[in-house]
Amino acid sequence: MSGSPPGKTSPSSSSSWSGLRTSTTSAPQRASALACLIAATATLGAEPWGRVDLERGPDLGPCARALALSDLALGAYLAAAGQRLVDAASEHARARRQFGRPIGDFQAVAHPLADCAMRLAAARDLARWAACCFDTGDARGAELAAAARLSARAASLEAASTSHQVFGALGVTVEGPAFFASRRIRQLASLPPGSERAREAVLAPLGL
Repeated sequence: MSGSPPGKTSPSSSSSWSGLRTSTTSAPQRASALACLIAATATLGAEPWGRVDLERGPDLGPCARALALSDLALGAYLAAAGQRLVDAASEHARARRQFGRPIGDFQAVAHPLADCAMRLAAARDLARWAACCFDTGDARGAELAAAARLSARAASLEAASTSHQVFGALGVTVEGPAFFASRRIRQLASLPPGSERAREAVLAPLGL
C-alpha cells in the first residue's frame, strides 16, 4: 500500500491504509467503517498499520471454527519459519570457523540449536495432528490447534533469539539471512487474539 499518511487522514479523501479503504461516494458507509483520524503506528513487521475507531456491525454468528483454523495456520507458519532460521543458523555454524574449528563444534552453539529443533518439531507435529482432526471431524481439533499455536509461538521466538546469537552481527542486518524471518515471527507472534484465548481453549477441556 502506498501513500501512507504522516499522522491522520481526512474522511473526505480516498485512501487505502491499515487494510481499510475509505471512499468519497458513501459517507455513512465510511463513518461506519473508519473514524476520521488514523494515527500512524510503527510495527515490527514494518507494515503500514494504524489505530482507528470502529463501530460494531451486525453479529456474524459463531466464529469458534474460524479462530481455531487461524490458530492452526499460525502454528504451522511459525513452526516452519522457526525451522527455516534454525536450518540457516546450523549451516552458518558448520561453515563459520573460529579458534581453528567450526563454531558448531562448540556445545554452547550446538545445544541451543538442537533444543530449538526439538521444540519446533513438537509444534509442527501438533499442527499436523490438529489438521488431521479438522479433516476427520475430530472434536479435539480446536483444542489441538490452540496448543499448536502456543507451542509454535514459544518455539519460533526462541529459535529467532538463538539464531541471531549464532549469526552474531550478521543476524541483525536487514540484508542478512535471519532478519526477514525473525521479524515476521515476532510480528505474527503478537497478532490478536492473543495467547490468552488459546490458553483458555487448551485448558477448557480439562475443567481449568
